[in-house]
Amino acid sequence: MLTWRPMTGYEIKREIQASLGNFWSESFGQIYPQLRSLSEAGLIKIMSDEQPAGKVKNTYAITDSGRAALRGWISNAPSNRPPRDELLLKVFFASEGELQAVRDHCRKAREDAVARLHKYLAIEKRIDSVKNHQDKAKYWRMTLKMGIAEARTFIAWCDETLREFAEAEPKEEIEK
Repeated sequence: MLTWRPMTGYEIKREIQASLGNFWSESFGQIYPQLRSLSEAGLIKIMSDEQPAGKVKNTYAITDSGRAALRGWISNAPSNRPPRDELLLKVFFASEGELQAVRDHCRKAREDAVARLHKYLAIEKRIDSVKNHQDKAKYWRMTLKMGIAEARTFIAWCDETLREFAEAEPKEEIEK
């Protein structure tokens, strides 16, 4: 995030939520220790500014060493963990529980995916209107396209799963 501009920890968190937060999350409990570690490693510098009431405002900026480390990190292959999806687990074991409850979970997950899709489409419009950072915007669009595709695919999966539930359930189960 500091490749964009120097920022405070709060600004970093806000920018993550507005952009990366769609596929990567960080809490303040993760951000500030990481900033401290990056500073100790010389990858970022801290600029302190005394505020009213004796408070200190720290702004962080990436260093040349930090940019080099980022380039190296980008070159390394990502290490992904296997996904954990509680909804899929519940669908997998649906025959052991109340089918209506699992159907309701699928409906709610579909609603959430539709909301996520609308959010992504709004972000797409904002990215298209970005005048500065055009060199970076094309890469932001690439990650956004993944989110849009996943949301659309998930919505289609929910629709199909809900149809299959409707076909598989005995009539009295549906009426409950």
